[in-house]
Amino acid sequence: NKLEHPNIATLFTTFQDANCIYYQMEYLSGGEVWDLIHEGEYAVGCPLTRGRYVMWEAINALEYLHQ
Repeated sequence: NKLEHPNIATLFTTFQDANCIYYQMEYLSGGEVWDLIHEGEYAVGCPLTRGRYVMWEAINALEYLHQ
């Protein structure tokens, strides 16, 4: 609830029923990382430039959390 960073989704609230835990988070229009990585002509993996971009974004978010 205290984080404000463009690479980290905002968690608004959580709730649960007898079987599941639900997370209410901000809407991210880009989709999931898995779909981004596996989009295209590659059967396994992704282009090197896209992999570098995804890793850079993840490292950027982790550096922010570490601070």
